[in-house]
Amino acid sequence: MSYAMTEKRCRIQRQRICIFFYVIRKDFATLMHESSFLLHN
Repeated sequence: MSYAMTEKRCRIQRQRICIFFYVIRKDFATLMHESSFLLHN
């Protein structure tokens, strides 16, 4: 029971970390795109 709970908690945390990194990567890509756009203009 506790093992299943721990596994579930780890899976939730891992998903949260993946979402966190995905959001950072998306924001970084947007920032790079905007900065390159500003540099070209």
